[in-house]
Amino acid sequence: MPKLERLEIVLEPHQMVYLAGQCVQGKLVIVLNASMKMRGVRIRFRGRAHVYWEEGSGDSKRVYSASEEYFEQTVVVFGRAPQETNDTLVLPAGQHIFPFNFTLPHGLPSSFEGKYECYVRYWVEGIIDKPWKFDPRVKMPFTVLTFLDLNQEPDALSSAQAQDSKTVCCCCCESGPVTCVFRIDRIGYVPGESIVCNAEITNNCNRVIWSSKVKLYMEITYRTHGGSKRREIKEIAKLEKGQIPEGGSEIWSGERILIPPLPPSFLRGCSIITIDYYLMLKVDVADTPFDLELPLKIIIGTIPIQSVFQQYNRSVQPVGAPVQEFPPITTQPGLGMPTLPPPTYQESVFGKSSIRDNDDEHTYGDLNYAPAYTYYNWT
Repeated sequence: MPKLERLEIVLEPHQMVYLAGQCVQGKLVIVLNASMKMRGVRIRFRGRAHVYWEEGSGDSKRVYSASEEYFEQTVVVFGRAPQETNDTLVLPAGQHIFPFNFTLPHGLPSSFEGKYECYVRYWVEGIIDKPWKFDPRVKMPFTVLTFLDLNQEPDALSSAQAQDSKTVCCCCCESGPVTCVFRIDRIGYVPGESIVCNAEITNNCNRVIWSSKVKLYMEITYRTHGGSKRREIKEIAKLEKGQIPEGGSEIWSGERILIPPLPPSFLRGCSIITIDYYLMLKVDVADTPFDLELPLKIIIGTIPIQSVFQQYNRSVQPVGAPVQEFPPITTQPGLGMPTLPPPTYQESVFGKSSIRDNDDEHTYGDLNYAPAYTYYNWT
């Protein structure tokens, strides 16, 4: 029977999302089947951003990386720190509980998990310091969310439109153009809202248009401090319509694309990762090397536009019924906006990813993790 039966971190109260300035508190639980020699027990709080990617191969391979440290604090809850002594103590068999609390600093960027070992990540870690042996440890990630208030974004209520046309040529023959106009009524949204899409596509060329699609996608830019960049594109949602014959047309009139749980635009507070969102109308013309693409940049926030919500709230009330007033949010996170319903918090639409590091061989805990983001279910 192993000496160490249980090594666990429990957050109290359990919550999915923390704000900068809030207190993360809980307990480290150690259960031993027999006494264990050790130098001490430590609890470490850490927040950092990191980017890493490789380009090329063999002798031409180049590695790019950068990091930002937001906080790192270690508290010794039993024994002494490694640099203070080499003496060993004995933690007797049984259950041992070490409470902890840590106040998050202000100005933190939102949690984010990307590709190429790129992330903004926060966690609390319990470590049993055993000299000359591996250190058993447990890691507990948690989400930090920085709010992006659409009411403070001057362009959030602005409409957006893109239009373009292209002429398809074949040898010496030239046909008429494919023309497109793509519109949305505003550029600011929160997860849980739907974007209303309007478009007109006219096919004056002598070829069939295979399809027209509207895609919502995220563009992430990773940067090193030396100025190198790498971009990652993630498709989030898609709507599609079928063929448009020669001389035909297609109208998009009020089709909706739902925004799932996503991190807020920009990732403010982080200088090595940037997030932008685009809505793209893509027209696929048969047997041509080009697609007609019309992108519209949007902003995804965490606090909805109040006038939009009030308009929606009135539209769903029965005739003659009073407008429902939602209570102010007094639990996490506290927005202090009494006319808004509290959001729920749901795991990122991209799902869980491994947060296992190179030194996590002897680490307890679930190392598959997904950040949680605001989601407004107004239905």
